[in-house]
Amino acid sequence: MRRLVVAASVLAAVVVPTDGQAAAGPRWGDCPEDVVGRCLRVRVPVDHARPGGASIDLAVSRIAAADPARRVGVLVLAPGGPGGAGLGLPGQLAPLLPRSVRDRYDLVGFDPRFTGRSAPVGCGLTEARLPDLTPWPRPGGTHAVAVDLARRCDRHAGVALPHMGTGDTARDLDLVRRALGERRISYLGYSYATHLGAVYQSLFPARVDRMVLDSAVDPARVWRGALRGWGEGTEVRFPDFAAWAAARDGELGLGATPAAVRAAYLDAAADLDRAPRTLLDGNPLTGNLLREGMREALYADAGFPAFGAVLADLRRGVTPALNQGQVVPILAGRAAPTSRGWPAVPVDNFAAGFLGVVCRDGAWPRDPAVYARTARREAARHPLAGAMAAGEFACAAWPTGPAPQWVRPAAAPTLVLGSTRDPAGPLTGTLAMRAALGERAASVTARQGGHGVYLLSGNACADALVSAFLDGGALPGDTSC
Repeated sequence: MRRLVVAASVLAAVVVPTDGQAAAGPRWGDCPEDVVGRCLRVRVPVDHARPGGASIDLAVSRIAAADPARRVGVLVLAPGGPGGAGLGLPGQLAPLLPRSVRDRYDLVGFDPRFTGRSAPVGCGLTEARLPDLTPWPRPGGTHAVAVDLARRCDRHAGVALPHMGTGDTARDLDLVRRALGERRISYLGYSYATHLGAVYQSLFPARVDRMVLDSAVDPARVWRGALRGWGEGTEVRFPDFAAWAAARDGELGLGATPAAVRAAYLDAAADLDRAPRTLLDGNPLTGNLLREGMREALYADAGFPAFGAVLADLRRGVTPALNQGQVVPILAGRAAPTSRGWPAVPVDNFAAGFLGVVCRDGAWPRDPAVYARTARREAARHPLAGAMAAGEFACAAWPTGPAPQWVRPAAAPTLVLGSTRDPAGPLTGTLAMRAALGERAASVTARQGGHGVYLLSGNACADALVSAFLDGGALPGDTSC
């Protein structure tokens, strides 16, 4: 428990159990060195059912509205993952937002509990073990790996695991709102954070002004069903990469047709299964690491050149001059040293945060045979990633039971976005979220590939619709861009 209790600080905000202003205004101080803006510690209980028990400090950041005379409130920017840190989101998104939005809102970011600088935990995994987070098929199956991951997380972060669900984070967010002295918040959440936003609005319907949910999750499929959507999404998205690479056959040598590029990728993965290569950091480049690198490269067209270069090297018989985190960037950059009094972040913090949420939010079968059967079926339907997406995550052996959160019809105007070729979530997730939120929601369908639409994909139509909604609050009709 001592690991979870962060000492009180002169930056601590006074959080009071009322819906009005905090008894004392928040006292902002320095952020970690890699975060733009001013930062605040907000004290929250580890267990919301025991508000007088152990507590932790949440890291919150802010960039003030560009035009104080036009300020209307705060726009909370929430990260995906789950397991992603959001303290740096205001600094990352501020240059991309139109002036109309920047003038009117304080941009607020936060690291969800037990991630980033908010009392971070880990599962005791070394960098080399991080690829085990996703259950790509391997000799002997994935059951032993799933059990080992679950036991390691229990041993290193067991006190946190019963309190890492989306409902806990949603209740934290309302304490952040109170600490900021705001009666209502506006909200922009990507990927996993669409579920967090929908749960927050369901728990605190009177505390939302307007909400944007980008690349939404089907609330009825949290989380095993949503992860299985990765298999379908990868198949729908990979042709975009294959066409891009085929058009550059003279440079890459992967084949002049999309079919040839697909075959070159499958051959490279199979070759690495038989004979892994050693990367610059000493970690192995296995077939599964390449597969995970492929899956992540599909999140945005900007990922195509780096992954294409890796495949081109392998095609020529050359080991890519990279380290593990460059092949799969999601595994890199998560560790951070202590900075300006903020706690250090362990290298496996993202893995712990991901498992802590997906294993807590919904029920998972315990029988390994269930996963084996489903993985075989999904591999036949979606051969690029289906067996992994339907495989045995550590949740099958997780030490805590489920604590699902229900999504209710929206009480505040909510705009839901999705792409037609999203590798991490088929468009059906966006449409299901929009349907679940009812009459006060509308959808924007972006006819494109990638994960993340607003400000991230260059879709001028979608950007204009969302910015106008954030600026004026009026929902458009269901729209295709």
